Amino acid sequence: MITNREEYYSQPMVLYNLISQLRYKYLSAIKKVNEKNVLTRYSMGYSLELLQDSLRRLDAFKDTTVKLYFDLTGFKNKEGNLPLFNYNREIRKEDRDNFNKNYQDYMFSYDFAIDIDSDSLSVAHRDTQVIKKLFDKYQLPYSVKFSGGKGMHFLIENKWFDGRIKAKNKVLLCQKLSKVIMNVCKLKSITEGGTFDDTIYDDRRIFKLAYSLQNKDGQEYCVLPLDDYQFENWKLEDMELSNVMKKVKLFKRGLLTRTYGLSDKQLRNNLRKFIKECK
Repeated sequence: MITNREEYYSQPMVLYNLISQLRYKYLSAIKKVNEKNVLTRYSMGYSLELLQDSLRRLDAFKDTTVKLYFDLTGFKNKEGNLPLFNYNREIRKEDRDNFNKNYQDYMFSYDFAIDIDSDSLSVAHRDTQVIKKLFDKYQLPYSVKFSGGKGMHFLIENKWFDGRIKAKNKVLLCQKLSKVIMNVCKLKSITEGGTFDDTIYDDRRIFKLAYSLQNKDGQEYCVLPLDDYQFENWKLEDMELSNVMKKVKLFKRGLLTRTYGLSDKQLRNNLRKFIKECK
């Protein structure tokens, strides 16, 4: 039985679920160093070898404070590849500085994410239900997952949006959509004591990586995408690493994006209609 993160992150079925989210996206990590959160960006994870090396360098196998993230923005250089960063410290700093100056030239996609966050998981689940019902009504191609900490995450991947919308414009579109959804669902921003985090819409935002682990109060939890049954019958203990390994088949499980038996074209049309009505 797999009981710790080193064993978990050594499983091919886990690694391939992580890899599928990291094409044209950087892997990031936040960990505790001297009681402070330290962010490390621009690691690679789009192949098995790169991901294993990055997890080792980030100390994700051993350090239980490590939490893994991916970029909502997708990046490509002129050659059609994710820009690389050298592991030599001095050269890497130069690579990072150059990328930060020119990153908008590499932007080509942007995923729409919603973060529902609360000190009360029951409140977060309740508010997530409201949004889920709205998305199901319009039959939108979304996935929903436990955040590993205080709430739930929605994701609508870039591929479902109109390809003619530029990535930088999509950031603004997602920001507008979030405001409409928040108002329609009668939810409050976290800045007003609610659960809806409407501060996440910028082109450098990172988001929790599905199937990664988060240690909370000494317990390892899985950032698990949820099917409808798991969501409706959601319990925190079911997200514990040991219970996930007992009850969930992880092989090629993916994000569990809702499709309702529709074609990709129909799903894109549904999202296009939803956006039009939100405007």
